[in-house]
Amino acid sequence: MNTDEYEISIGREVRICRRLIKSLGKEIHGFESRYGMDTRSFLQGAGAGKFSADDDQLSNWRKAWLELEFWKNTLDEYETVLADLKRE
Repeated sequence: MNTDEYEISIGREVRICRRLIKSLGKEIHGFESRYGMDTRSFLQGAGAGKFSADDDQLSNWRKAWLELEFWKNTLDEYETVLADLKRE
């Protein structure tokens, strides 16, 4: 059963996800600029123990990246559902 309400609701969730992704992307870009490395290098270095686990800023960088990955996956799921609804 397809109704406009489903499409409207899921469309709203898609917009929220996109805003969160954009905001987290800016936050991560700030970390990259501040520390002079990209996130991939940072995560590889953190995994190898090159950075102090006590550094709150580095911890926040990792948390922002994890959130970004979560919201990207969530957006993909919503977009898939929305596309399926539009095909019905």
